[in-house]
Amino acid sequence: MQFSLGLLKTLTITSLVIAGIAVLLIVRKYYERFTGIKQTADRIWHDLDDALKRRAAEISRFVKLGDAYITTTCSALEKLKSFERRYSLVPSQHDRFELEKSIARDIVDFIQFGKKHPSIKGHHYFHEIQNRIAHIQGDIEKTRIEYNQRIEKYNQNLKVFPYAVFAFIVRAKPYSLFTDPKDKIKFSEVNFTLPMTPL
Repeated sequence: MQFSLGLLKTLTITSLVIAGIAVLLIVRKYYERFTGIKQTADRIWHDLDDALKRRAAEISRFVKLGDAYITTTCSALEKLKSFERRYSLVPSQHDRFELEKSIARDIVDFIQFGKKHPSIKGHHYFHEIQNRIAHIQGDIEKTRIEYNQRIEKYNQNLKVFPYAVFAFIVRAKPYSLFTDPKDKIKFSEVNFTLPMTPL
């Protein structure tokens, strides 16, 4: 009888040690996996930040280039010849201010005029710049959405991890050694999967 109790204790301790080692190995495995996910997320954020800065600089450059082109093109159009003549006859700061407002109105008129006359080269160029900016902004938004989705998956995995480890321990039932043998399950029979979505 004493021999049976001693054997039971030995088996119990051995089983608990094996279960503990298994849990540690699983925890280590998925900790390394989560660490890899976090590193990947950090790298995505760094790449995204660089991409956004480059795209912002590109947008700024195209806008400036477009403004310069439109301004110089306006001076070559017959529609804006009158303000060129006014510009050479500016007598005072007040008149210069009024002239600048007039130039601004003329540029707006030029854009509207270009829309009505598609053959004007300046309008085509301006329209191409608008399309390029819209494309870049759409690409940025797409990248933002993709990044947010990946971070959301990463956060969900972090929330699930503690419960998954607890579920494994419960399903392995190390305490079943002290209950009816019919309730015991073999360690190799445990079918455990962690709901994980890789990046």
